[in-house]
Amino acid sequence: MPCNAITAATLRLRRLGFLPTRGHTLETLQSIDTVVFDKTGTLTRGELSLTDVHTCGPLDEDTCLQLAAGLEKHSEHPIARVFHDRKAAVVSDVSNHLGGGLSGRYQGDSVFIGHRAFVESHTRATAPATNAHAGMEIWLATDTAWLARFELDDQIRDDARSAVAALHEAGIHTMLLSGDRSRHVQQVAEALGIEHAVGEASPERKLEELEALKSAGRQVMMVGDGLNDLPSMAGAGLSVAMGTAADLTQLKADAVLLNGQLMQLMEALKTSASTRRIIRQNMVWAFGYNLLALPVAAAGLVPPWLAAIGMSLSSLVVVLNALRLSRTSGSHSQPLPGG
Repeated sequence: MPCNAITAATLRLRRLGFLPTRGHTLETLQSIDTVVFDKTGTLTRGELSLTDVHTCGPLDEDTCLQLAAGLEKHSEHPIARVFHDRKAAVVSDVSNHLGGGLSGRYQGDSVFIGHRAFVESHTRATAPATNAHAGMEIWLATDTAWLARFELDDQIRDDARSAVAALHEAGIHTMLLSGDRSRHVQQVAEALGIEHAVGEASPERKLEELEALKSAGRQVMMVGDGLNDLPSMAGAGLSVAMGTAADLTQLKADAVLLNGQLMQLMEALKTSASTRRIIRQNMVWAFGYNLLALPVAAAGLVPPWLAAIGMSLSSLVVVLNALRLSRTSGSHSQPLPGG
């Protein structure tokens, strides 16, 4: 009996753009009381643009841009895509430091690009003075000199505010965890009405925050986009990857948000609750029917052909009740690529 309901619910979620990839996903959804979001590519569109370049070292702006492109071409992070179409310097021995940035070798020097704290931990040079810029930024430096600061801009997803509001209305807590600057992360959280936000969070810090939530008895869903979200997603009770996420992130997630519409998170939670309710209805119906019909049939009060018809009709009721889950409303269902 549960199989019919689970199959119908999975079909509904697929039509909505929420694809469960693990057998436990529907069941776990029923207990979720906290949703934790990554920022870039999750709450924002992930379509970043470079708004300004500030050099602070011996190299000019064009050289800094080429050096940044030479490092970032080895990454698929949304920030890296800003530099993918630019002329790139030849950088060797490039390594990706999860949640921090990238490092490599250029003309005999070690070079680093990423969040300020990451770059600061790898250069011996004195850090430039902080500035009033509140948006996203990444830094470029060698092991002996700071070179440039790149200011970036990203737009919040159209449905992010309404999705967060819908979660709150349903009694679901929200949290934002991001490796970006704390000031910028707080601004995004305030704009969306997210209850709690932590910026400049390393993958280890994200995992610690999730463990603290779990220790407090919270049932956590983590929604992320990048490879740097993998450790924290693995530490959540349920992980959801955006449809634009890296292939490995999607492969490891418990579900994939195929069309990137955050409102479908709420629809998935509603569908999970409906699935549990319908499974219970079907079990009550089947138990009640058998409790009444089997003694009557055993006593010979109905002919065998009528008993067979009754059993078939009982099964049909169960199937039709489960199929109610596969219905999607026109306001939420969106056509998907290839679907």
